[in-house]
Amino acid sequence: MSDFVHLHVHTDYSMLDGACQVDRLADLVHELGMNAIAITDHGNMHGAFEFYNAMKKKEIHPILGCEFYVAPSSRHKKDPNEIHHKGYHLILLAKDATGYRNLCELNKIAHMEGFYYNPRIDWEVLQQHTEGLVCNTACIGSEINQLILNGNIPAAREKVDHFVQLFGRENFFLELQDHGMEQEAVCNRELIRFARDAGVGLVATNDAHYLKREHAKAHEILLCIGTNNQLDNPNRFRFPSDTFYLRSPEEMAHLFREVPEAITNTRLIAEMCQVEFDTQTNHYPVFEPPEGWTRQDYIRKLCEEGLQVRYGIDVSKGVENLSPREREIVERMNFELGVIEQMGYTSY
Repeated sequence: MSDFVHLHVHTDYSMLDGACQVDRLADLVHELGMNAIAITDHGNMHGAFEFYNAMKKKEIHPILGCEFYVAPSSRHKKDPNEIHHKGYHLILLAKDATGYRNLCELNKIAHMEGFYYNPRIDWEVLQQHTEGLVCNTACIGSEINQLILNGNIPAAREKVDHFVQLFGRENFFLELQDHGMEQEAVCNRELIRFARDAGVGLVATNDAHYLKREHAKAHEILLCIGTNNQLDNPNRFRFPSDTFYLRSPEEMAHLFREVPEAITNTRLIAEMCQVEFDTQTNHYPVFEPPEGWTRQDYIRKLCEEGLQVRYGIDVSKGVENLSPREREIVERMNFELGVIEQMGYTSY
């Protein structure tokens, strides 16, 4: 069993950016001798269930997560002049069912309240949904790394302290990446210092957007589609190298040989993340009635109000004075309510 686990992976659910098809990803993980992997698509969890099932079929441990966009101030502020208005990057992984629910809630808020170029959360909602989550600091697009690259080391250290207070020291990791970029080398040096000074864990990742190195050209074409650009445009957006693929455990161990704990911590995080989907049980939503009402009585009340609105039938006065047609409608309502109650569907 490999010590290394990929914890930063974009499937093709990272729209027009990720190129890892879920079923082929499962095949490659198995081929590389790894028994666990995470999904961390940009700003959504659309592929979580498909990913979970595909990995389970290959007896690979699925880790469910997301790479969130965090607004620099408020998710409600949508100002194109604000620096990093599209959001800083942040990786969150679910440890348990509570963590998974928090991921879903954060995604909902990001899309419904914070969407501006990207679905964004902010510090306010993050503070309310930390239970059951592991937090990794993501790529050079993270707030901590941007502070480092801007030379604001004290502010970067302060932000590390904020994350430790928020998630707890055992659930927060400083993420190291090496795709041959000088910016990454600058960040990694500082992150290693931060980790040793603050007693925070390091974790090594590769920002995997495609499966194999030879897929880099196809990924460039995908980016051109996503950015409405052409391959012959020298100024188009592109990745800086062809190393954004699913590197083997051996490659990762060699890259981070000077910080071996960053490799072993990937296994530690994988063991922390134990989300299981119960696919053998019917999971119906449960709606609680107002205080003082049973579910059966409340659904009947709603239906009787509906009779009044739709048909002008007031059953509170009895059915004796109703027309044959109105009695038929009331009998039909009673029959359907009886079936609903008998089948156990009243609460939803």
